[in-house]
Amino acid sequence: MQPHLPQQPRKLAAELVADIMQGARQQAEAARIAKAAPPPRRRQGLLLVLLLPLLIGLTAWNVMRMSGDAEVFTPEQQEASIRVKIFLAANAVDHYRDSAGVFPASLATVGVIDPVLTYAPSTTTYSIAASFGTTQLSYRYGDSLAPFAAAFATLRARKR
Repeated sequence: MQPHLPQQPRKLAAELVADIMQGARQQAEAARIAKAAPPPRRRQGLLLVLLLPLLIGLTAWNVMRMSGDAEVFTPEQQEASIRVKIFLAANAVDHYRDSAGVFPASLATVGVIDPVLTYAPSTTTYSIAASFGTTQLSYRYGDSLAPFAAAFATLRARKR
């Protein structure tokens, strides 16, 4: 025996079932159309054909550029480069000492990471040294940094 529902709820229930059935039919129809439709055309082949000449041209240009002689620094430019490194490292150490009251334990502490530079701190002084070839350069705390700062001009004058 079915429970007795008033007329209005029966009508709403019937409409709800009809909407559900219509949605199911629409989904089935959309799935059937999707299966029947041809797959979308891929334009990858066309894109490859259009970009291939560009790729070949760039590759040839890079190969031609690499075949030239490598840029070599003169001994004066190499020395100037090391002098600038020492100047920057000494300034970083001095600023660290001004703010912390002690010399840093290493150059890495002040953000200078360069295997060419050798840093030797003590409680009252420090030194920074570097060498290339037969040339030895060194700075000791308290010495003038002017010769190291002047190296910027040498590097700036280098032709590009």
